[in-house]
Amino acid sequence: MKKTVIILLSIAMSIIILNTFLSHTFIINYTKKIFLYKKLDTIKINNTEKMMYKHTIDDITQKLYYNTINGVDYVSSYITIKNINYFLGSSLYNKQTKDLSRLRLLITKTNLNYKSSVYKFVEVMGANYAKTTYFIVVNKVPKILISMDGYTYEKDIDNDGKLETISVYGSPGEQTTIYKWNFKNGNISYVNLNETIFDGSPSVHINDKSQIVVYIHGKKEYYIIRNSKIHKI
Repeated sequence: MKKTVIILLSIAMSIIILNTFLSHTFIINYTKKIFLYKKLDTIKINNTEKMMYKHTIDDITQKLYYNTINGVDYVSSYITIKNINYFLGSSLYNKQTKDLSRLRLLITKTNLNYKSSVYKFVEVMGANYAKTTYFIVVNKVPKILISMDGYTYEKDIDNDGKLETISVYGSPGEQTTIYKWNFKNGNISYVNLNETIFDGSPSVHINDKSQIVVYIHGKKEYYIIRNSKIHKI
């Protein structure tokens, strides 16, 4: 009898532990987007604009030009490939910024594992909002894969050996979205952690240890991603 009671208590305790673990485990439901493969718009550069900065990476030359529209200062960004100019967009510009390399507008080459190099550039749309666009060059023609809200960086957040892209934007607090690349099938899957996982938490970010840090009712909680699930730690 005593042995039976001990076994039952052990089973009950296991169920409690399992339920506690499951209550802090979330299945990630990603939304899928197909790559655009859209050619960047060609443009004729206005010679009256003042060139502020020139930057070259691989066979791509990027130029930043200053202009004013309705009293608002902007930096327009262009790239040149094989003597053809392509327009990347215009970003708000603060004249107090002396080091233009710090504007975060320069094209960078990512470490994403694709058959050709994947580049990205940023457009600053407001004080707390930016857009990042990823593109490849096919037969000397730049083609957009995808655009994302916010500033981005690449990191293997789920420990599967592949880089994900994390985008962050918004203030106060942070909106954080994870993007998983599928170059073989030409698509990308994403999930906004604030909206779909943590029920509108005002701030979610990822720390240097690839842990998800969530602020709920003024307190921090820590989570990790493994096998398309989020676990509290």
